[in-house]
Amino acid sequence: AAAAPLLPPLGHFQADSGGNWTANYSVAGDENFEQSTLDIINGINGEVRVSDADGDSTSVSYMVYTPWIAPSSVPLVVGITRDLDLKHPMYYLEDWSVLNLLYEPFYRVSQADSSLIPAAATGYTISPDSKVFTFTLRSDMLWSDGQPVPAQHYADGLLWLLDPATSPTDSGNPYASLLYDIQGAENFNKGVTTDPNTVGITALNSTTLQITLARPAVHLPKVLSIPGMIPIRKDLITLYGNTWVEPANFVGNGPFTLLEHNGTHFLFGKNPNYYNASKVDFTQIGMPIIPDTNEQFEAYKSGEID
Repeated sequence: AAAAPLLPPLGHFQADSGGNWTANYSVAGDENFEQSTLDIINGINGEVRVSDADGDSTSVSYMVYTPWIAPSSVPLVVGITRDLDLKHPMYYLEDWSVLNLLYEPFYRVSQADSSLIPAAATGYTISPDSKVFTFTLRSDMLWSDGQPVPAQHYADGLLWLLDPATSPTDSGNPYASLLYDIQGAENFNKGVTTDPNTVGITALNSTTLQITLARPAVHLPKVLSIPGMIPIRKDLITLYGNTWVEPANFVGNGPFTLLEHNGTHFLFGKNPNYYNASKVDFTQIGMPIIPDTNEQFEAYKSGEID
C-alpha cells in the first residue's frame, strides 16, 4: 500500500504487515512517544495526538489515500476527490461525472449556453393545463448487456429515487425533493403511502413516459437533465442484491461501461452498445480518487492525470 499523508517535520507514517498505518513519534529530540495505529480507509483524514507520562503531547494531521496510476494505454485520466456508492449517488459533482459516463439521462446540458440536448428523451408534449408531460424516448437504446431500454426502466429509476428505502439523501438535499412537483411523489417519499402506483409516473409503452404533476412545473425537463435521474434494472438488483453495482454485474446504458471500481479508482471502457458510440472518442477513461486537491495538482504536474 502507499499513502500521501500531510506530515509535520517530525514523525512519519508507515504501513505495517497487517495493512494498518502506524504513526511513529520516536524522533530524536522528541520524547519517544508511543505509537498509534490507524486503519487504512481510502480518503480518511484527521489528526492523531499522543501524550506521554509528563503530559507533553504532539500531533500529526494526516490524509490517507491509495494512489492509482493508470496504465499508459488509458487515453484520458481525470482525478476526483471522493469515492461514491453507485447504489446511492449523491448530489455531488463527482457523482454526476461518473453517472454521465455510465447512464444516458433524459437530457444532457450544453456547456455553451446551458440549453437542453436531447439524450434518452427526443422530445415531449405538455397538456393544456401544464400538468401532464409526455416524453418520447429513443427506440434504439440498449443496456451494455445488449438488452433494450424501455420507458419502464426510466420510470423505475425515478421511483427508485423516491422510495424512502432506496432514495439517496445528502445533507438534507435528496434528489427526491426535486421530484415533489410530481403527483403523489412527496407522499410516497415521506412514507405517507407505500404504493408506487399513486405516483404520477407511467410508462405508456416502450418509448413513452408520462409524468403527471400535482401543480404546473415547466422546469421539469431541466430537473430530468440532472445526471441522477437515471434508469435502473430491477431484474439485476433482484438477482445480485447489493452487488449489482460491482463491475462484474453492473450494466449501464451510457457511453461507457464500468471495468474497475475498488475504492481507489474507476476505470471505464467504451460501451459498444451505446446508440451514439461512433461519436465517443475515448476507448477508456480512468478516474483515480485523490482526496486532496493539492495532491491532484501534483499528480497533474507529474503527468499522472490529465
